[in-house]
Amino acid sequence: MKLSHLTRFSLRFLLVAITALCIVLGYVVNWVHLRHRHIENLTAIDPYLYGLGSYHNYSNASPTIQPKAFPLILRLLREQPFAYVGVRIPERDTSIKQSTPQKGLTYHSVPTQPDYLRAQALFPESRIIPYVVIGTGDETYHVGVSIDE
Repeated sequence: MKLSHLTRFSLRFLLVAITALCIVLGYVVNWVHLRHRHIENLTAIDPYLYGLGSYHNYSNASPTIQPKAFPLILRLLREQPFAYVGVRIPERDTSIKQSTPQKGLTYHSVPTQPDYLRAQALFPESRIIPYVVIGTGDETYHVGVSIDE
């Protein structure tokens, strides 16, 4: 077999290959853009609603929590992994339950809540921490939400 035969390709093949590459790059760049926008929104609310690095960088992290795999394509684009990311759950998507007399009332939501699922898709390497904002004006509180599995 001649080497020159292997290096030949048609114009149609070249256009299909470039189109496929552009589709993949467009998807990945949009993914990175949405990740950055989510973090910017969290920073505007509270800078402590996300954390950089892996679980091993935090001394108070539970040893039972294993770090999730960080996608290779994001590593190639020099995207930073997040150990945890907050996601706001609308109060209408939660239910209030009495857990124990000591703990009082807790907010619960389902794992199919759209904002929670979107955060899981944007940050596959992160632990997603859902919260609900209670109150209005100057009297607002961020309250954690338990996800019922």
